[in-house]
Amino acid sequence: MLSKTHYALIGTALAATLATAGCDKAAIDTNDSTPPTAVIKVKGADGQYAPQTTAQLGFDGLEIMCVAEDPQGVQQVSVTYAGTTSNCQTGVVANAGAFAVDGLPPNPAPQPLTGGADGKTPTSVPILATISPALTCQVPGPPPQQGRPNGGTATVTCSANNWATQNNDATSTLTITLPFIPTPPS
Repeated sequence: MLSKTHYALIGTALAATLATAGCDKAAIDTNDSTPPTAVIKVKGADGQYAPQTTAQLGFDGLEIMCVAEDPQGVQQVSVTYAGTTSNCQTGVVANAGAFAVDGLPPNPAPQPLTGGADGKTPTSVPILATISPALTCQVPGPPPQQGRPNGGTATVTCSANNWATQNNDATSTLTITLPFIPTPPS
């Protein structure tokens, strides 16, 4: 049986493949003098994706799209995820410290593109992901305890490269605010 990580990697590769089928393509240009663009878009309540640099993680999760574009062709696109919280809630106990946030999408290998038989490559490549609200954190100790982040942030970074030998990269960052968990009465 495949793990969530395997499904996420398969989904990322499939989304990139499907998104580039039938898309605009350009001849590979290693002398391209302009950098590519990297944009992170967040799906709104209206179902449309819009560029954002900050977002709030809700109880329904958050759907994002990293879009790498270059009129002379995209060579590579990648997305990375990281999260931290200063409060890891285990039951009714709020543990203070510095904790990594687990449960974000895996950091897949960059998606390099190769020119087709015609020497062309896509000019726009999107990668889709869902940030689940079911995030966790670990409180060390004997024994370690799994909890939920109470506040904190997650960072998504979208990177793009074109085929040029210089001035060939771009990066976009989305900072996601994690929700606070109401403390149950004691």
